[in-house]
Amino acid sequence: MLRFVLACFVLMALPASGESTGRPTAPVKASQAGDILVLDNGLVEVRFDIAKRAFTATARGVPFVRRGRLSDTRGQARLIGVGGPLGTGKAIAFESEDGRADLLMLYPGLPFVCVKARIHNPTKKPIVIDKITPTTVTVDLGKAAKDLRALGCDGLTPADKPRTSYMFLAVGDPASRAGVVAGWLTHERGSGIVLSKPDQARVHIEARAEYGKLRIPPGKTAEGETFAVGRFDDALAGLETYADTIAKANRIRLRPIPCGYCTWYSAPHGGASDEKAMAQLADFCREHLMKFGFRVLQIDDKWQISNRDFTTHHPRGPYRHGMKPTADKITAAGMTAGIWITPFGWDHKRPVFKDHQDWFVKRADGKPYEVYWAGTCLDMTHPGARRFLREAIARMAREWGYKYIKTDGLWAGMAVKILYPEPNYRDDRLGDAVFHDPAKTNVEAYRDGLALVRDAAGDDVYLLGCNIAQNMRTLGASIGRVDGMRVGRDIGASWEHILPSAIIATHLYFLHGRVWHNDPDCLMVRKPMTVEQARAWGSWIALTGQLNLVSEWLPKLPADRLDIVKRSMPNHGLCGRPVDLFENAFPQIWHLTAGQGRARRDVIGLFNWDAKAADSLRVELARLDLPDSGKGTYVGFDYWANKFVPPFTGTLTADVPPSSCRIVAIRPVQDRPQLISTSRHVTQGVIDVLAETWDAAGGVLSGASLVVADDPYELRIVAPTQPKSWQAVAARVLTADKAAGVTAVLEQSGPRVRVTLTSKTSRKVHWEVTCKQGPGRTPQTREVTGVSAKAARFGAQVVLAWDASEAASYRVTRNDGRTATVAVNRFVDTNVEAGTTYAYMVRAIGWTGRPTQGASVQVTVPKLDVPPAPPKPNVHLSELKPVRATVGWGKLGVNKTVQDGPLTVNDKKYDKGMGVHAHSELVYACKADYKRFVAVVGLDFEMRKDDRPSVVFKVYADKTLLADSPVLTWKTVSHWHFDVPIPARSRQIRLIVTDADDGIAADHADWVDAGFVVKP
Repeated sequence: MLRFVLACFVLMALPASGESTGRPTAPVKASQAGDILVLDNGLVEVRFDIAKRAFTATARGVPFVRRGRLSDTRGQARLIGVGGPLGTGKAIAFESEDGRADLLMLYPGLPFVCVKARIHNPTKKPIVIDKITPTTVTVDLGKAAKDLRALGCDGLTPADKPRTSYMFLAVGDPASRAGVVAGWLTHERGSGIVLSKPDQARVHIEARAEYGKLRIPPGKTAEGETFAVGRFDDALAGLETYADTIAKANRIRLRPIPCGYCTWYSAPHGGASDEKAMAQLADFCREHLMKFGFRVLQIDDKWQISNRDFTTHHPRGPYRHGMKPTADKITAAGMTAGIWITPFGWDHKRPVFKDHQDWFVKRADGKPYEVYWAGTCLDMTHPGARRFLREAIARMAREWGYKYIKTDGLWAGMAVKILYPEPNYRDDRLGDAVFHDPAKTNVEAYRDGLALVRDAAGDDVYLLGCNIAQNMRTLGASIGRVDGMRVGRDIGASWEHILPSAIIATHLYFLHGRVWHNDPDCLMVRKPMTVEQARAWGSWIALTGQLNLVSEWLPKLPADRLDIVKRSMPNHGLCGRPVDLFENAFPQIWHLTAGQGRARRDVIGLFNWDAKAADSLRVELARLDLPDSGKGTYVGFDYWANKFVPPFTGTLTADVPPSSCRIVAIRPVQDRPQLISTSRHVTQGVIDVLAETWDAAGGVLSGASLVVADDPYELRIVAPTQPKSWQAVAARVLTADKAAGVTAVLEQSGPRVRVTLTSKTSRKVHWEVTCKQGPGRTPQTREVTGVSAKAARFGAQVVLAWDASEAASYRVTRNDGRTATVAVNRFVDTNVEAGTTYAYMVRAIGWTGRPTQGASVQVTVPKLDVPPAPPKPNVHLSELKPVRATVGWGKLGVNKTVQDGPLTVNDKKYDKGMGVHAHSELVYACKADYKRFVAVVGLDFEMRKDDRPSVVFKVYADKTLLADSPVLTWKTVSHWHFDVPIPARSRQIRLIVTDADDGIAADHADWVDAGFVVKP
């Protein structure tokens, strides 16, 4: 008889938010009363009803599993002792005569219920299993499914919708923050999937382990995987505890997190860069960035001899002298050399494999198993293939000297279909591959391969996996095998390309620093990103603590952009939390906590992901797990605004401009001076303040900070003004620091104290600020002066500006009643209509919250008048071969759209033109007799029923912008005309279509009747 025995199943329960589980543990109690078997470890109780063959579970008396069923409970029950990586505990064992064993277990001090089972083959023939559903549980949060939210690896949805997620699924109540977290702890041989099948009253969670082909010989037993589910007062704490449990079950010990540079997206010197540029970069980073914590220089794809042959460098490629000299140069500069490889994806047609075709995974027809992009799948169950890969990895790490290895195309090690870039569950043909050792499953072969890479590289090498977006099975299957994991898809230097990486890295935030280091992909800061967008992305990486590798040509990066790199490094080694994870599909509020007691620091990140509209964000302090439960009064500092935040209670409110952020450090108000922030890092003291002490008797605030050489270091201190005021009278550094040339400069304005420390060397500096107390006083705030307003050329926005002052903030009021509060002396109003006149009033807000008299200004937004129709060209674009042509989706259309339809702009059909899709670039050689460029441009009417299209057309002569359109949408204006003189000696005409910074969805655009007017 063929039996499917339960895989290992765990129920988790977490104590109340903030309560430690590090206290002495109580022993597990096991008892039986009639048909009821009970396990209780003081944290969670499980009751199994033998008659009903079902169980329930409570966490501290709160039910969370109303009914749980196992796959098979036909055995006789008895109480036994158990052990393993989760500790030593007790279990209810179900054992049968034919060898089945199913165990319900509890361990001391762990808020888990575990079910351990084995898959046994009692027959005389081998059996093959493709998947197992070990358990289904009905979970209870006291609310209907429609009032809950479900979070999986593919995002947040209402819980009353069926879901299928890789590895985990969490169901949360946005109102109470309570939640149930369910997920797989192990993926030794199977790929864990979690499904929810809700009804109106409850959510039913099903665990499914997929194996493809799990072969079990006659009379043998196979261990199943481990699954977990539990209720938490705080669903975020539940996710974090789930990750901690994964780490414990897999005995994970993380290496230090690196930060540095990746060549791939850099411009110039992208791809693999080259040996000359890398030597220049190493020198630059040694002089300018190592002191900020910069440590890694990683070479990406295209260094190798062939696309999928990594046995050596290309003799005519970017590293003609080999890979070792560049690694030696980087190492000599004091940094770690990194390199890229697809360890399981090679080219079976290369000469090195001429006599070794058996080293590759096969399809059923005997042909090599090839996958898109990664190449031919190297068979990690074949001894020869394993020896070959071991030699290749050892050569890189041990001979060439690369101690950071980025392993890409990992899914090829499982020999399944690529599913890039979406993270939702889909069929990937798991099990159709033929391995040399048929006893190994796809996942097992993959994990064996990763283990080999680790062993070949050595313990001193950092292994980065890349990336789960290629196939989400690698999410669970890579656990315990890599130090870091690319969780984000490929990025780019635009806001649109950053958002997909940020959102999935947010959904998987809890894995970071516990299971591995999350890599959202590279820090990008160059244009066309605005400085605000670059700061937002750099701040997000810094605050979350995830892997930070910049991919910009650093020696030529503008100072304000390079400063973002400096302020985001080094990594603090902690894990920030998305506070609104179960409220917003794209969470906007992050909280980072460091230290305890008086040394505790809290930093709040407010992110507006919308590229077009400002957003007013509210943070309820009660939701931040603050020591006083958020009931006290707090004071803060806004990092990029460089502004102190006056005392506030209950809620922190901030208006955040489009595609930007506010990073605010907060501390409880004290009746004496205290350090609120520092200038060194976005986290404002987390990585640089080593100590802070208040001497009440002497009125001295003192501390120690890590100061970077030649980088002015500012202490931001609040000195209370009520009921008594404090005056900072002196700032000094200790004698040894002074002797080393460290200086301290003090300035104070009302309660705002700034002390600037400057050092010629990077060092630990001991500082003191002496204060004296006086009568209470109220700081005065100057009225706003110099206010101006300017409407954008195309009427898309109004920009207000005024003279900077020491005001805590500014309140902007429009004549229709709309208001916004900003921290800086600039406001951008994007909610305007063409042809309308607006009046604005700007008031300064003082430390006490009282506004000054207002300063007013008026501006009229110009109408969007389409220019006159241009003449038709003598030479049409569709008659020319472009030098270069790219489209963001589909295929370039010549005299047709990207969707092969007729060219239709402004409801008129055109015979000639080019159909493109944002982001698009068409480049044409410019002949001497081309005098003007003419075109009708616009959204193509094949997308008329879709309200998402929004594009901007741009015309360049070489690098000079000649003309551009406003943002074209169906709601404003959908077409535009160009009639542009071409400057003499122009070499190329570049025609760009952007996505208007809001994504490329439905951005079908046309250049019609477009081309050149020649000299008569």
